Amino acid sequence: MENENKEYCSIVDDYLPFNHPYFRARNEVEASESFLGLAIAEGLRINEIREFIDILDTLYSGISDSEIKLDEFKEKRLKFTEEGWYDPKEKCNNGDRRAIMLFLSHYHLENAVNELMSLEEDDRFSGKIKETNVIYMKKLSEAIVREALGYVRI
Repeated sequence: MENENKEYCSIVDDYLPFNHPYFRARNEVEASESFLGLAIAEGLRINEIREFIDILDTLYSGISDSEIKLDEFKEKRLKFTEEGWYDPKEKCNNGDRRAIMLFLSHYHLENAVNELMSLEEDDRFSGKIKETNVIYMKKLSEAIVREALGYVRI
């Protein structure tokens, strides 16, 4: 009964509340991947979106495992992705389903990054979350937005 509202977290080898930022981040990553999958169903630039899924899966899987890393080519491409201002209004007004799904993926990934960053405040996670992976997740989020807008390749 004691662990009734908790889930096991292997990173800290302890049970954490269901609403802990770690689990919220995991859920946001899964939601982001799901929207990328829906964008694939639209049938445009499928390989690019599959690459986003692969990168996200690698980054999240390697969040606490130093053995799991992006290949050098993907890492270099993400390094140069910068944050920019964008307005999804035109794509939304035009009913561009693929772009909207990519925007939703981006928003969920941004939430995941924010949740992972909040783990810095939890002593149990100190030094256990690879900051570079979180940074690359943020950059991937920006690359997803640019794909939604139609003017960048990763």
